[in-house]
Amino acid sequence: MKNITLFFTSGIMFLAFLFSVCNSNAQISEGGTPITFSEEYTHLVKDNIPTYKLPFVDNEGQMRIVEEMVRGCEDCKKNYWGTGFDVNIQFKEVAKYQQTTDGHNLWLYQIESDNAYSLQIYFRKFKLPNGARLFLYNEDRSMILGAFTSSNNKQHEKLALQPIKGKSIIVEYFEPQNPDFAGELIISNLIHDFKGLFGGKGPFGNSGSCEVNVACPEGDGWEDEISSVAIILYYNWINQLAAICSGALINNTNEDGIPYFLTANHCADGIGSPYEYWNWVFLFNHESSTCSGTTAQITQSVSGSTLLSNGTSSDYLLLLLDNTPPDSYYVCYSGWNKSSSTSTSVVWGIHHPAGDIKKISIDYSTPTQSYWSLACLCYTHWKVNDWDVGSTTGGSSGSPLFDTDHRIIGQDHLGSGDPECDPNKDTHYGKFSRSWSDGNFEVWLDPANTGTTTLDTYNPPNCIECPNYDIIIAPITTWQNHSSSHDSYGCKTYRLIVASDITYIFKTGCGDGATADYDTQLELYN
Repeated sequence: MKNITLFFTSGIMFLAFLFSVCNSNAQISEGGTPITFSEEYTHLVKDNIPTYKLPFVDNEGQMRIVEEMVRGCEDCKKNYWGTGFDVNIQFKEVAKYQQTTDGHNLWLYQIESDNAYSLQIYFRKFKLPNGARLFLYNEDRSMILGAFTSSNNKQHEKLALQPIKGKSIIVEYFEPQNPDFAGELIISNLIHDFKGLFGGKGPFGNSGSCEVNVACPEGDGWEDEISSVAIILYYNWINQLAAICSGALINNTNEDGIPYFLTANHCADGIGSPYEYWNWVFLFNHESSTCSGTTAQITQSVSGSTLLSNGTSSDYLLLLLDNTPPDSYYVCYSGWNKSSSTSTSVVWGIHHPAGDIKKISIDYSTPTQSYWSLACLCYTHWKVNDWDVGSTTGGSSGSPLFDTDHRIIGQDHLGSGDPECDPNKDTHYGKFSRSWSDGNFEVWLDPANTGTTTLDTYNPPNCIECPNYDIIIAPITTWQNHSSSHDSYGCKTYRLIVASDITYIFKTGCGDGATADYDTQLELYN
């Protein structure tokens, strides 16, 4: 039995305390603390560290260049945020070396770019022995990535990491005494953030005022599908720009949690080799826990993917992630409907507009069929004629469109040129049915050749299920109690309506294998 204890006083309400038993872990790494955070070795960072300094980047000038580049370009509806530099940094050769007191090995190196909002690193050679640990952190230690270990080794021996806030990154590499082989680290690309990923309303962007957080009541009942949607951070080798798209994990008829991922082909910017997708980073659960919140976690990511199928007819791109998101991410795999027609009277879009925290958009009408290419006057797309809740914009590309049965029927290709929050703005989604036939999706999404037309969202044991319970009370000066039993994995969402139509939303729950018993106290006061 789980007990929720609530206390209110009269007047304007303010959220003061919130507790949840669901913990969130960082991106796929082993955690831990850099050695240089210890008192014994912290002086090493204060000493002169070899530094690679990027050429000066005029942020405002780069923004103007990007704006001019995408003007009038049909498929340039991504959100460019960074400019890249090709480098060849042989890490061990240039880094500062220090032997630890117990005979192990430590290397330190610094990357700087004077006016960068954040920096991102790509390793074209990443091969670590057992016991080795790689950390990256910014100067004020407000953001730490790692430890990355031999478990992050891949067959292609490359690794893409997500951006780190700030204009300077410390790279710390620890290697044990007498390793099974000498670790290899070569940095091939550095990304300078000229836009400000960690500014605006959300860490990665600033969408329009009409956009609605997925934690708002409009997202109630969509928790499983929301968890499947991720923001994509990737680098274009051709134009040397970093951009943002959206996409979703998608289920297959074996329902075995293979991390297939659906997005838009135009997000690839002409990438050729199936293995060039190693530099894509997929960030999950980048969403606020409240309806009005503007902050979200930024470290639950998966690095790398491989191309399975892509095409321009319905702008589809099907990928296989290099790693399955760990249980601690609590992700589900969205279902689909491959029928070429639809009777759905309402459609939902879940996406990261402008790279912002996750949003939900709704159109309370049936989408119309549309064609995209004059070369084939055939219905390859669904057209959402106007949005009743929210909208789409650059960064929404590749995000899923759902029918009333919570099944994907398309992925975002392009919206009209109207302003983001224009009530008449339309959005074209490539039909999932066309993507299925043109891209031979049955090879991966129906491996058993069942011939099924529809498939529901796959909810593994670690996927959060959040049935909703409303508690509607008036401000009073006594304790209020609400209890609810829960005998399966997942969590419950409580929506509190307390005064003057002010709504607070909070979630409590537990993960796979955790206890389902807890007590929570929420105190609201003026």
